[in-house]
Formats: sequence, C-alpha cells, structure tokens
Amino acid sequence: GEVFVPRLPAFKVTDLIQILKEKLNANNDIEIIGIRPGEKIHELMINFAEVSKTYKFQNMYVITSSIANYHEIKHAEYMNQENKLTEKEMLQYSSEQAVVSKQEVEKLFKEFGLL
Repeated sequence: GEVFVPRLPAFKVTDLIQILKEKLNANNDIEIIGIRPGEKIHELMINFAEVSKTYKFQNMYVITSSIANYHEIKHAEYMNQENKLTEKEMLQYSSEQAVVSKQEVEKLFKEFGLL
C-alpha cells in the first residue's frame, strides 16, 4: 500500500552529455531543440494531496495508502519515527532545488561504477 519515492539529486542533461562525450572521446554535434509541448524541466514527485500521508524515511519519502484506518493496521518503521512531511517542507523540495553540479554528477557516476 505504500509508494517509495527516492530523494535523488537532479542534474542537467547537458552536463550528462558533456560527461559522456568526454568519457567516450566523442565530438558529436548537439542540437538543442527546446522543450516539447507537455514536457517539464522540473518535477514534483509528491503532489499536495499526498503530503498529509507522506513520511520522510532515510533517503526517501514514503507515501502511505489512503485506505481508511491504514495507519492503525500498519506499523512500519518509518511510521514509528514520527517523520511526517509538512506542507512547508514539501514547498521547499523540488527537482529545481536539488540540481547538482557537473562535478558532483561525475562523482556519483564514478561511485556507481558508471564512469
């Protein structure tokens, strides 16, 4: 009944392209076409209707079920820690605020063995 949303850093696609070009010694031209209709630059993974039933736990958010009495029958570790998300915290977290530098992206990729 829960949805687990990892709190991950965001990065620019242009940084990723540069990192891959450097890694692969590529000299391809890049054509920037802009945003397509309906495409988003930044995204909020938890909507405001879900905030009241969302907990912060380790490096993720846990959105609990909207089934009546769910909190009474389910006693997961994240519920015992009393880390319910507030609207103020939710307003402060978006992918726009989590953008990391190109150097940080390279470091993450190296840590995961991707570079």
